[in-house]
Formats: sequence, C-alpha cells, structure tokens
Amino acid sequence: MSLVYIGTSLKNDHPNPLSDRLIYCTSDELLRAKISHDEFALLLDQIKTIDSVSEITLVSTCNRFEIYAFLDEVSDETISEIKYTINSFNKAGIDLSHLVAEEAKLQFLRTYCGLNSGLIGETEISMQMDISLRQSIVMGYLGEHGTALLNEAVALRKVFDDFVYKNKISYCNIALQGSLNKINSEIESVAILGSGSTARQVCVALKNFGYDPSKFTLIHRISSSSNQVANIRDIEGLSSMSFVRSKYGYHTEKAKELIFNSDLVVFAIDSKLPVINIPANSKLKIIDFNSMPSCTFSIGVKLDNYFSAIKLDDEVRSYTRERMSDRNFIATLRHAESILSNELQCALNVS
Repeated sequence: MSLVYIGTSLKNDHPNPLSDRLIYCTSDELLRAKISHDEFALLLDQIKTIDSVSEITLVSTCNRFEIYAFLDEVSDETISEIKYTINSFNKAGIDLSHLVAEEAKLQFLRTYCGLNSGLIGETEISMQMDISLRQSIVMGYLGEHGTALLNEAVALRKVFDDFVYKNKISYCNIALQGSLNKINSEIESVAILGSGSTARQVCVALKNFGYDPSKFTLIHRISSSSNQVANIRDIEGLSSMSFVRSKYGYHTEKAKELIFNSDLVVFAIDSKLPVINIPANSKLKIIDFNSMPSCTFSIGVKLDNYFSAIKLDDEVRSYTRERMSDRNFIATLRHAESILSNELQCALNVS
C-alpha cells in the first residue's frame, strides 16, 4: 500500500526559508480546481472506482487542492487516470502535480504541521485537513491507513505546538488583531456570518482578545444541528453565544436586523457575490474575510472602519515579514523541519 498526493497549491509571496516543496498554481487555476463541499462525495466516488485505489480523501481550501490516495499498486496509468477524472469532473484542465510514497507523506505532514503555509505554523489548514480526513473516515473513503496517517499527523502537530511554535498561530488571529487595533470606538456586540473554519477561528480569536462571547451572534445558513455549528458551539468558552439560522441568506430582514444592530460585523463566508448592502447612514465596523467583497455600499457610506480581505492579508504579510527577519524564529523552523524529517524516517523504518 502506497500513499500518493495529487493536487496543487496557490503561490503566495510569504517568504519560506525552508525547502520549496510545494507545487504552485495561479489563483485562477486553483479556483477552477477547487471542489465545493457538497460535491466531495461525487468526486471521491468516481475516483474510488479506479483500479488500485483503496482509500482516498480530499482537502480543498482557500489556498490548496490536494487529494491523498492509498493505492494497492502505484503506476503511471493509475495516477494519470486519477488526474483525468479530476479534470473531467470540475473541467479544471490544469496540470495537477503528484508525489508518491515518502514524498507524498512528507507533503501531508508538512502541510498539516504548518510548514507548507503562507503563514508558517498557522492552525487553520491543519484543522481543515483534520475535518476532511475525519469526514472521509466516517463516510468510508478512508480506512486503517488513513486513520493511522491522521493520528500520526495529530501527534506530530502537538509536538510542534508544544515544543517548537510555543503559541498556536492563526491567520484569523493575526488579521483580526491588526484590524481591531485600528478601530478606536468600543465594541460590545459582534455578528459573525458563516459557520466554517474561518467563523470558528474568528469566534475563538475574539474570545481570546477579551470580548464577551455572550454578546456574539453567529448567523448561518445551514441546519442548526449540523456538525459545523456543533463544532463551534462546543468550543470551551463559547457556549453562551447566540446561534441564528438564516436559511435563505444574509439579506433577509432577520439577518439584517441582527447585522445592523451590532457594533462589529465579521464576514467569515465564501461568496462570489455580495450578500448585503450597507446603507448610507450606517456606522458599522466591518471585517470581511471573503476574498470577494461581501457587501455593496450605498453612496455616502464612510469606509473608515471597513477592513477588506486585501487589508487583512496585508496585516498578515506584515506580521510574516517580521517573523522572517527574526533569526531565532528561522532557527526554530529549521529545528521543526529536522523533527519532521526524523519522525518521517522513523516511520519509514518501521513500515
């Protein structure tokens, strides 16, 4: 049984002093390659029918598209057929890269541990990978090999967090902190739109910054009993939050009333089109993680307290540049890489 990686990642200009292992693509190519969550099973079902494919999982996030498959026997024909199936499914038409055996495992572990990230050490991607693998295990796409890989990655990430990074770096944490420092007025009530990993990280970050979770309202579109909502509700310290379902979108009267009566609104959604219009008399403070603007603005709206995804990314890039000029941090990263290499070699020797 051999692990195979097929996929690509979005190139960014965050400097990475470690080896350049990622295979990059353009933002347009990544957008075409990405698969929506409700289509995961359809693609995995198709790939699972290919000869030699024993177990499989898919990780599709804002900056990467990765499929990890355990094959009974690795061949160029099987890898080509998987790539062809992916491109036929989403009409991506891009040259997906692939890695095999220990290189594929190294790719997985480096990504899970935060070394293949634009913000080196961040937690979001490992959380997204964790969710993807656990869903694949529950749905039967992954078996004992995938479970063992996930357990190994979780244990290794804990080593990194405890002994290497010291603090868990979060993209949302860095972006929010920089933006909130620029908002002079007081913030009590907060409306968070979304229910995915970004929304979860936003809630955790705001709580850690000292804001009162009982004043948080999470506005979401999915079922109130879904695992995504439960994952946020069950986080320590967030049980006092309010959860409001707006099934038909964020432009409904119920959602707008909650939004416009909040001191701060955080868009933690992924939408290609704006979901709400901000009227001229509004004094809302808005933080928008959506790569496409989540709102339109009436004439006369002052944008002093509007922080777009571009502004948030600037905050993170500024933070990263500071980290990369810190010799102690670079030394820590090299130590992290050596830990990963040693762990991988030990695993290979055992297998």
